[in-house]
Amino acid sequence: MEILKRSRELGMGSTGRVTDACRWAHFPSERFLIDQGLFGHRNRNNLEIGKRAKVDQGIGPLNACSTYRFLLIMLLGSAVMIGNAHGQENPHEIKTAGEFVKAIKQYRYLDPDSAVVLVKAGLEKAALQKDEIGQADLLTQYGMILDNAGRYWDSRQKYLQAEALYKKNNHQKGLASVLIRLGVVEKRKANYDHSLAYFMQALKLSTRNRDSYGILEARVVISENYLSTNDYRRCLENLRIAERLNSQMPFSNLSLNMYISYGYLYIRLEQYDKAIEYISLGLSKSNGPEYNGSKVSLLKQLGTAYFQMGDPARAVESLKLALSLAREIKNVMRQMTVLQELANIYAERQPDAAIGYLEQALEISSSYRSHGQQTKILNRLSILYKKKGDFRKALAYLESSQRISEEVYYSDMAKQISSLEKAYELEKSRAQLIQLKIKASEEAGFKKLILAIAVAIAGLFVVTLVYFYKGRRLNKLLSLANGRLEESNLQKDRFFSILAHDIRSPLGSTVTLLRFIADKELEQEYQDRMVQKLILHCENSLEVLDKLLTWGQMQIKGVK
Repeated sequence: MEILKRSRELGMGSTGRVTDACRWAHFPSERFLIDQGLFGHRNRNNLEIGKRAKVDQGIGPLNACSTYRFLLIMLLGSAVMIGNAHGQENPHEIKTAGEFVKAIKQYRYLDPDSAVVLVKAGLEKAALQKDEIGQADLLTQYGMILDNAGRYWDSRQKYLQAEALYKKNNHQKGLASVLIRLGVVEKRKANYDHSLAYFMQALKLSTRNRDSYGILEARVVISENYLSTNDYRRCLENLRIAERLNSQMPFSNLSLNMYISYGYLYIRLEQYDKAIEYISLGLSKSNGPEYNGSKVSLLKQLGTAYFQMGDPARAVESLKLALSLAREIKNVMRQMTVLQELANIYAERQPDAAIGYLEQALEISSSYRSHGQQTKILNRLSILYKKKGDFRKALAYLESSQRISEEVYYSDMAKQISSLEKAYELEKSRAQLIQLKIKASEEAGFKKLILAIAVAIAGLFVVTLVYFYKGRRLNKLLSLANGRLEESNLQKDRFFSILAHDIRSPLGSTVTLLRFIADKELEQEYQDRMVQKLILHCENSLEVLDKLLTWGQMQIKGVK
């Protein structure tokens, strides 16, 4: 292996034994950069960027030898970790979706095929456990694996499935993350307006949920989107915001993405010293298999910077290391971009070598049906063969490029027509749905009205029935009361008749006795007797009146 061959030149073991030179292969960057003067003294928790060493050729912080050694040791460190981490995971021993995601993140760059196996096993287990959030996380990882393989349409479908699950479960953090992935897919297709809309939506969600990692990721991808549209001012604004956030957070892949974006920006602005400063900082921290994808981008950037600075030798060294690592992690998209960058370097001096790199890139783009890359590579091959004077091949490649462009154009047109037809059918269905909803609403309103009237009639009937029965009962009670009253009046009439008879007799006797006494015709003895009888009659009458009075009072109290 080329890495091991070159490691022997640096005094490193080739049989798997770790020598002193690679004992710190996992963390070579700090020591190496200090040796090269890129870093100053070490604090307790961090390295302060010091003054960079004076360099030969006046083009950067590293001379050719040190750059090569630095990049080689970095790549060797990754190779050592790949060997250590490449033990096969047993899906049956993994219990939760979170554990599957953790394993997939490790294998996504080390062994994509194994990562896909883990994804499928994880999805089955998450489905059995009814863990929809876990399913969404796994689908997102699946989409990223497909994205790395250049299968944008397939990756987008996985992201859309994940988005639906996140929305269903109101998982804001996951939703923001998958929106960024959808935006990246649109950005790869040069749909910058659509990608920016996705990124802004993700930023809004992360800001509302105070998710620092989500905000940092959104700011970085937004800066990349502005860079793609040559809006350097807004790109730099978002990167500075991201850098302030990153300084308050632990190091992560997002930090490397930020350094990569800075590198691209300063290369565009032709500020190569700043670009190399950020690229070197990113490389110094990219130890670990989870950072391999970012490391490829950083190495490619370093090669681009050196080439544009007029140092093709160092550019080729960086790009070859990037290509080797991209092949190791099976990242076809990064392989294509690195191969094309190598072709750029060799195009003027060694066109045959450039053609070789482009043909490798063409083979990859054809395998993964990356039509945009295919046409771009075919056009460049046509130009190179034209410069060589091989017009037959130049024409053949140009015709192939035009044929693919036409196929893509007509395919896109067919898709657009299909989309328009689907949109028309959708709008038609929506209109029908609206009409049905209106009709259903009217019918529901009519039914509610009928029901309300029926309830009102039933209520009125019940009230009427209650009053009828109450009135009937009161009439019966009134009739009974009238009968009792009539009987009572009859009894009173009889009583008063008897009472009048009882009072009349004593009063009549009293009047007769008084007349006898008034005539003075009776003797004194008889008069005295009459007086005694008169007193007796009066007492009897008084007794009757007292009883009558008592009875009357009792009747009055009874009435009350």
